[in-house]
Amino acid sequence: MEMQLSEYPEFIQRMKFYSLYRFNTLVKKGHYSFGNLPRIYCIGILAANIFPHLADYHNTTVLRNQRGELMDDQTTFITVELSNWYYAAGTCKYLCYPCWEASNQFL
Repeated sequence: MEMQLSEYPEFIQRMKFYSLYRFNTLVKKGHYSFGNLPRIYCIGILAANIFPHLADYHNTTVLRNQRGELMDDQTTFITVELSNWYYAAGTCKYLCYPCWEASNQFL
């Protein structure tokens, strides 16, 4: 999990690097069954918008083919772009109660 406050256009490359590094540390040399590997989740919470072509604030990415069919979900990339997160007043209370409580201290 990583939180990125400044704009970093290569953030997805860094997420891939860390996930592949973790994958390589899990794989053993010799005869090995890849089916026993645990899932890897890379979570990035970003203050800036690094995916301007995507409308959603939250994206979950796995390996899919050109038709969108799932090929593998052993590694999952999750990004949350806070600059794209719009919510109606009061709805945040139910999504993240501690954050809502903290924000009320400043009202």
